[in-house]
Amino acid sequence: MKVQARKELEGLLSRVELELDTTLKERRKLDLSVPKNYDIFVTFYNSQGAKAQAQLTNSTPLICVNVAPLIIDQLKEEYREKLGRVMYYFDIVRDFLGNPPEDAIFSVIRHPVKAIRQFEESFPSQEALREYQDFFRERGTDYQFYKKITIKNAKLIRETIKEMLPRIQAAFKTADLSSLRHEMDHVDFFSSPMYSDYHSKRKKAVELGQRLHILKDKSVSKEYACANMEVLDCMVESIPLLEVRALFFNYIKPDEWDKTDFNDVKRKVYSNFIYGYIEGGLPEDVLDKLVSVAWSEGRMDRQTSNYLFAIVNRQRESPNAMRYVVRPEKVNYDVANRILYQELPEWKNRFAANGRTAVEAIGNAYRNNPSRLREANKARTFKEFIELCLS
Repeated sequence: MKVQARKELEGLLSRVELELDTTLKERRKLDLSVPKNYDIFVTFYNSQGAKAQAQLTNSTPLICVNVAPLIIDQLKEEYREKLGRVMYYFDIVRDFLGNPPEDAIFSVIRHPVKAIRQFEESFPSQEALREYQDFFRERGTDYQFYKKITIKNAKLIRETIKEMLPRIQAAFKTADLSSLRHEMDHVDFFSSPMYSDYHSKRKKAVELGQRLHILKDKSVSKEYACANMEVLDCMVESIPLLEVRALFFNYIKPDEWDKTDFNDVKRKVYSNFIYGYIEGGLPEDVLDKLVSVAWSEGRMDRQTSNYLFAIVNRQRESPNAMRYVVRPEKVNYDVANRILYQELPEWKNRFAANGRTAVEAIGNAYRNNPSRLREANKARTFKEFIELCLS
C-alpha cells in the first residue's frame, strides 16, 4: 500500500494519511473487512465531477483523492469561478485525449503544442490517427475544434492553477474527506466474486469495443452488443450494492454509528442513489450499451446516436453534451423514443428497485451487525448478498 501525491500537492499527504488512519480504525471497530492491497494518490482533478474515485486495475486497486472538487465550495465566489473554469478545461481536454490520467492533461497545460504533437505521434499509423479524428467529426464536435481550444487556453489555465494552488492547499486543511471512507468501501467490494465477474465482463466488452471503434472491425458488432448486455445484467445487481454500501459513510460520522437514526439515513442514501447515480452517472453508461444493440441490429444511425447522447448528457448537466452536434431533421425518432422513453427507463427502474432493496438490507446490517457485510462480500448473486445481510 502506497500513499502518494502530485509534486504540487505533496504538502497535503499528512492530512490524507490522518484520514486514512481514521477510516481503517472505523472499519475495524465496526468489524468490517479491512482492505490491505490498494494505493492512494492525491490528484488535482482526475475524474469528471468526482471528489474521489476508486478503480480496479489489473493489479492493485487505486483510490484517487481529487483535490479541486473537494475544496471548490469553500472558496470565495471569484476563486470558485476560476477553479470551475480550470476543471471545465480538464473535462474538455480529458475527452479530447481519450480519457487519460491527469498527468497527460498537465503535460498539455505546460507545453500544449509539443504534448499534442506527441499524442498524435503515439498512434501506430496516420490512418489510425485519421480514424480517431473522424470519430470526433461523426459525433459532431470536430477534433480540430478541441485542439484549438486546448492550445488557446493552456497558458491561462497554467497561470490560474499557479495562482490558485496556495488557496487550494489552505482550503484542503479543513476539507471534508469522508469520501475516502466511501471509496475504501468500494475497494473492499472489489474483492467480491460479484464485482470480479462484473469487472471481467466489462473488460471483455471494452476490448471488443476497441476492435469495433478503433480497428473498424464491424464483424464484432453483434458480439460487442451481447457483451454489453451481459455487462448491463451484472451492473444492475453489483452497482446498487457497490454504491449503497459506501453511501452510508457519507451520512454517518466515524463516532456516531451507535446514535444514528438509521431510518433517516436510509432515506438519504436512497435519495442520493436515485439523484446522484440513476439520474446522474449511470444513464450515459446504460445508454451506450443500448445504442450498441441498436447498431448491431441495423436500427441506429449517427444522428440518432448523437441526439440520444446529447439529450442524456444535457439532462445530467455534463460537459460531455458539447461533444454532440445534432441535426434534428435527420434523427430517427421512432428508434430514439423507444430507447429514451422505454428501454432506458426500464433499466433505470431495475437499478432503483435493487437500490431500494439494498438500502433496507444493508442499512439494517449496519445497524444490527455490520460484520454481516463482511460475510455478504462472499456472495455470488444479488439475492445471496441480500440474504447474507439479513441472516
